[in-house]
Formats: sequence, structure tokens, C-alpha cells
Amino acid sequence: MAGAETLAGRAIAFQQRLAETQWLAPAEIAAMQARAIAPLLEHAWRTVPAQRARLDAVGYRPGAPLSTEAWRALAPQSRREMQLDPVAWASTAPPPEHGEIVHAASSGSTGTPLAVLGTVHDALIAKAFSLRAMLWHDIDLEATLAVIRKHADGEAQWPDGDRVARWGDEASYPFPTGPRVSLDVHVTTDRQLEWLARTGARYLLAYPSILRAFGSAPEGPRPALDRVITISEALGDDDRAITREVLGAELVDAYSAREAGPIALQCPDAPEGTEHYHVQAERIVMEIVDDAGEPVAPGEAGRVLLTGLHNYAQPLIRYEIGDIAVQGPPSCTCGRGLPVVSRIKGRVRNMLIGPGGARFWPSFATSGLIGRLPLLQHQFIQRSVASVVDGRETPARLESHLVVARPLTREEEDMIRDRLMSRLNGPWTIDIRYRDSIPRASSGKYEDCFVALED
Repeated sequence: MAGAETLAGRAIAFQQRLAETQWLAPAEIAAMQARAIAPLLEHAWRTVPAQRARLDAVGYRPGAPLSTEAWRALAPQSRREMQLDPVAWASTAPPPEHGEIVHAASSGSTGTPLAVLGTVHDALIAKAFSLRAMLWHDIDLEATLAVIRKHADGEAQWPDGDRVARWGDEASYPFPTGPRVSLDVHVTTDRQLEWLARTGARYLLAYPSILRAFGSAPEGPRPALDRVITISEALGDDDRAITREVLGAELVDAYSAREAGPIALQCPDAPEGTEHYHVQAERIVMEIVDDAGEPVAPGEAGRVLLTGLHNYAQPLIRYEIGDIAVQGPPSCTCGRGLPVVSRIKGRVRNMLIGPGGARFWPSFATSGLIGRLPLLQHQFIQRSVASVVDGRETPARLESHLVVARPLTREEEDMIRDRLMSRLNGPWTIDIRYRDSIPRASSGKYEDCFVALED
């Protein structure tokens, strides 16, 4: 492969092209994606057994364009299918010019990790979009970047953490940068804040759940940051406000996945009061569809399907990642032609199940309780669904797991129950359970609400 200097040159040249393509009209971007999809489908049909079967089912033939109707009839590629037979989903002949095969894996925060093959070519392209996020938001790359996320056992521990001279390799940042300091996510919240204040960092890259923990942390040192960049977890309703209040910083969010790379980046010029994201359409197609597989209208939520345009080792074609997002308007006032997503709502797993099986997103607004109650951590788990047996209604059951600084009074427990009940559909019972701590998943991520039904 080319040396670092050549890679840096390629990275700069690609970044220059991205600076132009972002301003193309939506129709031009759609045409650009169609041109990229055509060779991808032919490669998948010829070299990926499982993909050939899918494409045959909708009448695809090499060299012939796939109609919009046939594309939408193409059954989503599921994580479960890829787990059960990974060989059938891998290319038997990746293009040699795409370089060596690299391995990526989803974090497995939902208990179903997925290994995905990629190429050096696709990995280098993905790095360009991570840099684009920094450039869009005028991040000073010569300043110190602090990172709090999962590290290998024994690495990046308090009090010093780890420190390296650059934010990343030259393929990611093809010019000088400031230092990067890192701390493991499993370090306690008070120590994270103390360490962060000592580093003098201007920027923090972290999971949104870390910011929520900062919001309920006891008094102590507070860093002065310019910007917080969030990754890996869906934003909560109050995360931006918490970031401003506790850290004095604005929040910049990036939607990505281990198996798919960067997907959508927060618009740097979105109208005030919005959280628009732009799909990184030069490398990925993002569809938001309803249960029938049809595109949802602007403002509506739906399932996310992804098609990677540059991974020829294990192509993802209409891959259902398990997330829910809200379709944005046809265009953004910023003038970029990249598709707009209004909000990333998170995993299907994090939706509660209401009466009749209807799923919904809870919005408990727990930040309103943090200032009034000694809550350090919380997690909500649905254990059963409302049902009617022999004419008798049994309510759904929600467990509220709490870590508190002191025991709560009965009145305070009732305050929590009332807050939760006011935001739930149908009959529910709320069981409050106290925990010494609520650990993160092995991935380092944290889920504050999910469904785990008991038999």
C-alpha cells in the first residue's frame, strides 16, 4: 500500500472533492448515488452468494438498471442472516485495487454483535467523513482533544489517562494536529470531570450518556470546553441543554455505526431549534421506511436501511441496522444538497411496547428530577406488556432502576412514579429498584431504556 505521505495527499484531495459535492443539487446527488450503486449490485450479484439470491428475487440482471419498484421490493438485509451464515454474505473476489481486507464489528450493545469485512479503500474513505465533521464545525485541530470511551482493560486509567501527540493517523488528519488525551469510560464520573478539567482540552469526544452523568454529578471541578462531539448513542431530549449548563459547550452529534462507518453528520448551519443531520451521501445511501418498506414522509419516523457504496468485501445493501430515525425536509436552508434527517431516535430495542403491541418512544424528561432528587443513575426496563385475560386487564410493568446519593422518601418515589406514568400509554405498574451501580454494556455504551420481557 502507499506510504503515509501518499495517503495524506489522497486524503486532502478527497476532502477537496467533498467540499464541492456537498453543494450539488439533491437530484445530482441522487444521480451520483445511482451511478455508484450500479457496479456495486453487479459485483454483489457475481461474487456474493446471499446477495445474488436477493437480487434474483426482484428480477435483477447484470448490466440492466434496477427500477425504483424493484429496489424497494428488495428485502432488507438483516443482521441475523449475516450472523447465521457470514460466508454467504462475503465476496468471493473483492477487487484487488481496494487493498487488504479489514475487519469491523458492531459493538454488540444489544447482545447481537456482528463482524463485517471491509477493505482499506473503504476504510480510508470513511476517515474522510470523520474529518469532514470537524471541518464543518470549525474545530481547531491544533487544540487538545479529550476522548472518554471504552478502552482495553488497564488502558487510559485515572489519574493520568493516555496521551498521544496527534488526534489520529495522517490518513485521518493529513496535517499537524494537537495532542489527544484519553480516559476509559468505566472511570467514575467525578474522576472523569476532575481529569477533564486538568487536561486543558478544548474539545471532548464522548457518549451522550457520559454527559447525562455529568448533569447529576456532585459539585467539583468543571472543565471549560468549546465543543462536545457525541458518538455511538442516540441523543436524549435534554442532552444539549445539559452540555451547555454543565460544560458551557455546544454539542455536535455524529451518527455512525461500527459496521457502516459515518452515516450522517449534524448540519453546521441548521436553523435554530433544529437538529438536522446530513446523510453522507457520497459514501452511503440512507433510507427511512415504514413497516411496509415504503419511504416515510418528512417529519415521520421509520426504520433505517443503509447501502454502503464503497465496501466490496461484504456489501451492505439495504441493510437494516435496527435504528429508528425521522425523515427530514427535502432540502436544508444551509444550501447543501445532501439528504436531511431530522433526528436519530435510536434502536428499536429502546422503544417501549404499549397496549396492542404498538411501540413508542418514551420521553421521561428525567433531567427535571435530577435537580430535585439525588439521582446518580437511572435505567428503565419494560418487563411485561399489558394484556387482557378472562376479561381482566393486567398492566404492563416497568422497572425503574435507580442509583441514589441517599435513600428516597416515599413522597420522592411517588414523584418519580407520577413523572413516568404521565408519559406512558395505557395501564402500567412502576417498580422502583435500587442499585449500587448500573454498569455499561461490554461495548462501553449505556442504554437508559429498553425492553427485556420476562417469560
